[in-house]
Amino acid sequence: MAASSDSVTLYCTFHPERETLLRCNRCNRPMCTECLILVPTGYRCKACVADLQRTFEKAGWGKALLLGLVAALLAALGGWILPALGLWLIFLTPLWAYLVSEVLLRLKPGPGRRPYWTITLGLGIGGLFPFLVEVEGWLVAFFVGLTALFNPEVEFPGLAILIQVVYRALVQLVYVVLLWVVVRRRLYSL
Repeated sequence: MAASSDSVTLYCTFHPERETLLRCNRCNRPMCTECLILVPTGYRCKACVADLQRTFEKAGWGKALLLGLVAALLAALGGWILPALGLWLIFLTPLWAYLVSEVLLRLKPGPGRRPYWTITLGLGIGGLFPFLVEVEGWLVAFFVGLTALFNPEVEFPGLAILIQVVYRALVQLVYVVLLWVVVRRRLYSL
């Protein structure tokens, strides 16, 4: 049996003078290569891509706040445990961040704008929370340390306290930055 030569000639929906064999995989309208956009699931027309982007930009405040709160709680939990492990912080924080991002992804239902600003705020506040809870003690220690630098009558432990406070703040900051980078990268990649 020979193939039928009665195939229908398709023309681009937006450029009727152009013949094409391509179709949008969502609306199934014929499109030329200029009108199609490559997405992970195939080719889509610009109208379908714009429609999907509008769908993803709709966000409920309740879900955004829930994700921010969960991010803050998980970041605070890790913020108490991981910085206490010293150098292991660098190796364990990406693993913890992967787990945090998995929890956040599982809480996100269907299409909707990913509320990155609430997640970022939650990670920042939650990650620094263990340090900020003790801020009064750290501030006193910091000023005692500063006094030791400028007053020769104050004993040497003041400087050691200052170094400890600065070290603790830097470790907590490293934790928050590592956590944020890994979670953000994971959420943006999907």
